[in-house]
Amino acid sequence: MSCCEDCLSARANDFRFFANLLHPLHRWDWLWQRFGGVSESELCYDTAMTMTPLDPRLDESPYALQRHLGFHLTHWGADHARLELPIEHYHANRAGLPHGGVYATLLDTVMGYAGSYTGDPAHKRLALTLSLTTNFLSRPKGKLLIAEGHKVGGGASTFFAEGTITDDTGEVIARGSGAFKYRKTTL
Repeated sequence: MSCCEDCLSARANDFRFFANLLHPLHRWDWLWQRFGGVSESELCYDTAMTMTPLDPRLDESPYALQRHLGFHLTHWGADHARLELPIEHYHANRAGLPHGGVYATLLDTVMGYAGSYTGDPAHKRLALTLSLTTNFLSRPKGKLLIAEGHKVGGGASTFFAEGTITDDTGEVIARGSGAFKYRKTTL
């Protein structure tokens, strides 16, 4: 089992919040003391084993921004989603690295999908972003960006999600969290 960027806990949401903040520093000793003996292996899970591949019946035609940037949905299931984006020259900022807005867009999109899954092709739910926080952690070493999002809570009209962007080498590029509102309209 690999130590992944989306650390989950059977404990309180507070623990997940702190685990995501401290993960790059590997301060598991502090978390262990603070939250009662949870080990790193209890926190982490292999997302490749838990992700549901995209059901072709749920695939949607790309919208304009999606076509422009070139990302596509590869996995989508209850409370999770995954997008992939091959890095192209037109994603670059002045320094030649993918622009931070690309990361924010991927996180916003993947977290929105994670909370909007219905499993019914005739009833596709939409969400709008109320709040988005993005933390830029590293630059990509590979040629593919992988965004994974997980719904972590919410109710009948809003939900909360967390997301992570890695590249194809496993480098953690960015993390995000957001609050979303379900739209009254559907596709």
